Amino acid sequence: MKTNLKLLLPVFILFLLVEHVHADTEVSKWLRLDTGSNAIISQLIKSDIERRRGFSTVKEDQINTSMVEEERQKENSAYKAAIDTANSEFRRTKKRADDLKAQFQTSSYDFEETKKNVANIKAGIKNIDDLLVRYQQDIQTQHQTLSKCCLPV
Repeated sequence: MKTNLKLLLPVFILFLLVEHVHADTEVSKWLRLDTGSNAIISQLIKSDIERRRGFSTVKEDQINTSMVEEERQKENSAYKAAIDTANSEFRRTKKRADDLKAQFQTSSYDFEETKKNVANIKAGIKNIDDLLVRYQQDIQTQHQTLSKCCLPV
């Protein structure tokens, strides 16, 4: 019985190997084709191409193309919207800058005018101060003259 088992086990393994090799060596449908039938050959090629993952059908190509076109149109519209937004932002910012520039120029002119007015007021005050000093000197001189001439010392 032990010898039968020892003999049976290798035979069983050999049988499994032969069956596995036979399953791998199945004859391809391309080798079994009749060369006289062009319609059958083209039909087999089309069906084989459609089954493969690397290839797509005409309908799939149309769907893919339409999806790509829709995506491109969405991207273009988003891009155009971004450009429009940037342009309006630029115009608004430029207008604000122009307004600030005009305000600055007005303020600069007002400052220069105020500066001139302050200088004029300072000059007027200096003239009045000088005039007061001169009047004081005149009063003193007249006082001295009057005290020398008319009043005895």
